[in-house]
Amino acid sequence: MRAKKNRHIPAPQQLPRILDNKFVQGLAQQAKLSLSANIPGFAAAIRDAARRYVAAMATPSDVVMRDEIKALYSAADRHRYKETATRIGKLSKQTQAFLKTRGVAGLAIPKPKALINRATRDKACETVGRLLRVGMKKGGKPLLYAPQPRQRPPRRKAELEFVMWLEVAYLEATGMPPPLTANPQRPGPFARMVQTCLDRIAPGANAVEMLNELHRRRKLKG
Repeated sequence: MRAKKNRHIPAPQQLPRILDNKFVQGLAQQAKLSLSANIPGFAAAIRDAARRYVAAMATPSDVVMRDEIKALYSAADRHRYKETATRIGKLSKQTQAFLKTRGVAGLAIPKPKALINRATRDKACETVGRLLRVGMKKGGKPLLYAPQPRQRPPRRKAELEFVMWLEVAYLEATGMPPPLTANPQRPGPFARMVQTCLDRIAPGANAVEMLNELHRRRKLKG
């Protein structure tokens, strides 16, 4: 099962069309669920797993948040008023929440309109700079208040959690846990079903790798 090059993740509003009844029925057949299996519960769990994954991937990663902060600081430092106003208006909710933890008395990200008003725009740029800059590095580069990138990419974590919820969907439908490992040369029905889901929701991920990695992690924990 080769990983696909396309890495586009569907938007939440696309999920009902992607995970329609025909597709979910095909998953049940691919996983070889018996006639006694709880197919409606299986369908609901599959859709819930997809919603969880798409929602997780919609959350900006630490790297994206750092990029937002760096770009905003650069615009404000150069007193590019319109660009600064635009970047403030487009800050993600996660980045806004992060900047509120800065804890500098009397300082907050100014409203975009403060960058348009001639009387307040310079002070607004200075406020952004003071809020985002925590010091200076050697060579005169600013040290910014921004999250440190995590060692493990968040996408991998979200993919593993998606596969875990697919395991739960199988368990709830059949009353039995699915195979927890997969053979790369001969993936079983469940692994093939997982790959079909990944191809639709998390393209580029490899079901065999995900299942085996989850199994290794469980063994290490316990």
